[in-house]
Amino acid sequence: MTALRTRRHGLDRLFATSSILALVMAAPPAHARQEVGGPAPIITSATDAYGLQAPDAGSAVTSSGDSIYTGVKTNASGTPIQANGTPATNPSQYVSSGATGAYALNGGVVWLNVNPSSGAATGVTGLVTTLGATSDGLRADGAGSKIAAAKETIKTSGAGSLGVSALNGGAITLTGSSVTGSGTSATGLGASGVGSTISATQVTVVSTNFDSYGAGAIDSGAIDMLGGSITSSSSALRVASNGTITATNVSLTATASNAIGCSPTGA
Repeated sequence: MTALRTRRHGLDRLFATSSILALVMAAPPAHARQEVGGPAPIITSATDAYGLQAPDAGSAVTSSGDSIYTGVKTNASGTPIQANGTPATNPSQYVSSGATGAYALNGGVVWLNVNPSSGAATGVTGLVTTLGATSDGLRADGAGSKIAAAKETIKTSGAGSLGVSALNGGAITLTGSSVTGSGTSATGLGASGVGSTISATQVTVVSTNFDSYGAGAIDSGAIDMLGGSITSSSSALRVASNGTITATNVSLTATASNAIGCSPTGA
């Protein structure tokens, strides 16, 4: 795959929607760096139609201040609609169709409100909202795959949709952001697999539904949190199969009657 696939998995899907992000129409060369100027809504509707995607090593996407909505049900002309088929006049009316918000895989890199040259936050804010099942907000999958995000508001509502997910050696850095999951089994921060890491600084995590952990690390995945808070209806922290979580100055709250603050055995 080349960086052109990034456009095909989300960005050029915009040209079939009512909210259009202005992009240069010429196809980028292989392994190009794509810059997305904001603020502007990025809306996708098809299954696996990612909001942003860096598909392989050498490809990179830079986004600043954008609002990303994936898994949005649309009509034949690409206009977001409500469940009854009438046009959705604001994002609160969007209904589910499925897909991940920002996706880095096979060595790809995504920068969200972060300067790719300096690594510093740009100071603007962004939004990632996913509506479908198994539709993570941010996902980095595979060795060398990276996402750096700052001042992002990340919301997932589908079952099994993690707010932030690092898999198979992927790495995610998140600063000054919030993560909210309202679906069942919708863990806020999840790291799975050797070399998979999440570094979260001053991040607020809320997981409101059944079997939804605030942060979970399994199969040697690792999560490092500094400051911030976790509020969960299930365990605030969960580790299993050599997973590790380091939480420094993090407020932990487990609210359900059968919830526990930490589940080190993976139970």
